[in-house]
Amino acid sequence: MLLSTLHWLRCPRQIDGRPICAGALSVLEAKKKKSTDVIFGTLSCKKCESTYPILAGVAILVNDVEQYLQFHVKGVSALVKDSEIPPLYREAFLFAKSGIETGFTEEDLESQRINALYYMNHYLSASKSGKNPWWRPKKRHLQRRNRSPH
Repeated sequence: MLLSTLHWLRCPRQIDGRPICAGALSVLEAKKKKSTDVIFGTLSCKKCESTYPILAGVAILVNDVEQYLQFHVKGVSALVKDSEIPPLYREAFLFAKSGIETGFTEEDLESQRINALYYMNHYLSASKSGKNPWWRPKKRHLQRRNRSPH
């Protein structure tokens, strides 16, 4: 999480779907990659004193952090070591992690397909700005391949 984005963040604490806080957040503790990039840490609301973890560079700004970590245990565990889960949520996280299947499931295949499409679209759109993108065959090569043998 870039520290330069901190002034935009607000506390998401809600009751019955209505915001009750929206206070400014500050970094309580942080493990930084650079002086401007927090990889792991904790955000705290200056108004209601709620805390929110920063895991793998992402601030988890949800009303119920424990429930979020349990529902997304498979994705979170792929990016975050168990020891990096804040102690407040670790026990529930580890319990949810013990219940996930270790085999390859259809859901895994779908998520890999989505990731592959994202990367493909990213690289293709990023290379449209140049005249000869790396992925497009050269015209001479295409002309030779498209000739009929007759």
